[in-house]
Parts: sequence; C-alpha cells; structure tokens
Amino acid sequence: MDEPNHQLQMQSQQIEGLSPFAVGDQKLNRHLGYFSGTMINVSQIIGTGIFSNSSYILANCGSGGMMMILWWVGAIFAITGVWNYLELGTMASIEAFPRSGGEQEYLAYQYRKPRELISFVFVIIVGMFGKGSGLAQGASVFGSNVIYAIGGADYINDWAARGFAAYLAVLSKDVIVNSDATVAANLFNTALGGVFGSRVLPVLIGLSSFGSVGSMFYTGSRIILEAARKGYLPYDRFFAKSHPKLQTPVNSLLLLFTISLIFLLAPPPGAVFEFVLAFAGYGDYFFSVMAVIGLLIMRRTHPDIKRPIKTSIVASIIFIMMCIYNLVFIFVPPTSSSASYPYWLPYLMTIIVALLSVGLWYYKVEYKDALSKSYNAEIREDGKQELFEEINKEIDMSK
Repeated sequence: MDEPNHQLQMQSQQIEGLSPFAVGDQKLNRHLGYFSGTMINVSQIIGTGIFSNSSYILANCGSGGMMMILWWVGAIFAITGVWNYLELGTMASIEAFPRSGGEQEYLAYQYRKPRELISFVFVIIVGMFGKGSGLAQGASVFGSNVIYAIGGADYINDWAARGFAAYLAVLSKDVIVNSDATVAANLFNTALGGVFGSRVLPVLIGLSSFGSVGSMFYTGSRIILEAARKGYLPYDRFFAKSHPKLQTPVNSLLLLFTISLIFLLAPPPGAVFEFVLAFAGYGDYFFSVMAVIGLLIMRRTHPDIKRPIKTSIVASIIFIMMCIYNLVFIFVPPTSSSASYPYWLPYLMTIIVALLSVGLWYYKVEYKDALSKSYNAEIREDGKQELFEEINKEIDMSK
C-alpha cells in the first residue's frame, strides 16, 4: 500500500469514530457541563412515578405490605440493571463503541446482522415513541398536580402508577387508591395542611414533573436528530436539520411534540397515564434484555476489550430473568382491572409498532440503501476527500 493511501485509511478510521457528524451551522455545540448534565439525568431518573404511581400498584396488589415488597424487588431490578450498563458504558473504545449514543450504539455493535435492524427498531420504539409517551406521562402529572393546587383536596382524577413508604404511613389505603396521580399532593395536604400543604407543595411536585418533561424534550429531540442523520427516518434530511442560530433541532422537536400529543389524546379518557406507562415500559424491557444478552456474548467473542467495570454473572442473569418475566407474564389476565381498555392493548400496540418498524427498516436500509445516502455518510465522504487532498499536498511539498 502506498503512503498516501495508508495515511488516508488511518485518518478515515478516525473520521468514522467522530460524533456527531456535522459541519458548519448544522453542528450542535457541546455546551453541557458536569452540573447541567447531572441535572438532566437526575430529572429523568426521578421522573414522575414516585409522586404519582402508588395508587396503581396498591390497587393491583391489594395490600401495603405487598406494595413495599414490590418496591424492594424493583430496587434489586434497578441495581442489577445499572451494574450491567456500567460495564457496557465503560467499554467505550474505537474497537467497541466509538461513538456516543447509548443503547443504540451498543445494539448496533452487538447485533450486526441483519444490518442496523435492532438499533433501528430501538430508535423508533424507545427513542421516538418511548420518549413521546414519557412526555405525555410527565405532562399528565404536571397538569394533575397544578389543578389539584387550584382545586384543593376535592380534586381527584383517574391517572395511575408507583409508590413510597411515606404514603402508607400517612394515608389510608382507600385514599391512596383513589388519589391516582395526585397521591403525593394528598400526602402533603394530610400531613401539613393549610395553604402550604394543599397549594404550594402540589405546585412544586408539578414543577418537578415539568422539569422532567423539559429534559426528555432535550434528549429525545437529539435522538431523533441523530437517527435522521443516519438515514433511519422518512424525510430524513428535513428532520436532520438544526436551526443555524438557535442551535436547536426544531424539526425534531416538532415531531416529538406531535408524538406526545398523540399519546395524550389517543388513549381512552382518564387512561393516559396508565396506558403510556405500559406502552413505554414494554419496549424498554425488550431492548434492555437484548443489550445485556449481547454483553454476555461479547465476553466470549471479544474477551480482549478493556472492561474497567465487570458485572457479576449473577447480576446479569437476575436482570435478564426479571426482564423476561415482565415481557411474558404481562399477558396473564389480571383478576380485576379498572382500566377502560383491554389490559393487553398497550403491549400489543408496542408489538405492532415494532413490526411496522421492521417494515420501515427494510424499506429504508435494504431497499433504498438510505444509510449510504444519509447526511452522516455525506459528511464522512467529504471528510475523506479533504483528507486525501491535504495528504497529497503535503507529499507534493516534500518532493
């Protein structure tokens, strides 16, 4: 191999590892620091569930003791999941995961055949519809608590989900079950009373949900932007654009806003929170178990990759089994349900969207070969050409 081509190949590999692929006024500046990045992550971790979901769990499990047991089971689930993802996240290298992108990059590397299929479906299910449903969920809790603060303790709605021990210590079972998304507001009203407990704190709970919505808009719009730049989406060049002055992916934001509106308005009245919670969670379980199974496979196929953090095989198995349990046994009919739709509907909707995503993948990736014509591919080729011209100039000058 002659010297120019050798240098071109080496530096082209460096171009392949750069992220994001963007130039000029389309390049989003990296302005997040440690504090702002931490706040975005914390706002999504806290989310809305702890303030609103206790009524749904208590109504379905029937006792406060069982609700607390499920809370601890959920803690084990979360800890084992974090441990597995720490290993994945610290395996970043040119050989393994050269670009940022979280699960999308993990899945794309772990499951290379069919080409980009798993990561493509992940972007549609989790990156677009998952974020959209999460926005609808957060907006529901925000609105519920603000209206509670305006209307006081007489306001009760029909939202649903998870819990916390303080609720059981202060509120009766009937109050928790009937509180739904305003269970935290009822807690403060009962424990503290007055204007502060019935007006101020519910507004603060709503603002917490509002902050979670803002962080999901920020991260979700950029997932859509990068998916469009890879060529995944219809009209990818339109959604791949960012505002040159505002440095904001406006078109991606509008698409995410539209998806969240659909999740707010399409489910039966009074069932938005419970429906979107089930829809978003089902896809998360599937792709999480795929990522961890891929992690175990990589230990055998790529044992030489550096792993600063290595997960216990027991933690991986526990996490995989819990995910499979949630994927399979969710279709066992409940003994009773207060939902205004069939219990299996949100899970069936997730499966239908996944199958439609496979069809879109075949059209975009296999039939149209959109990846080779995408914005990212164009930038890569331009970069390689500029490198080749620069190397040739240096060689000519050295003669």
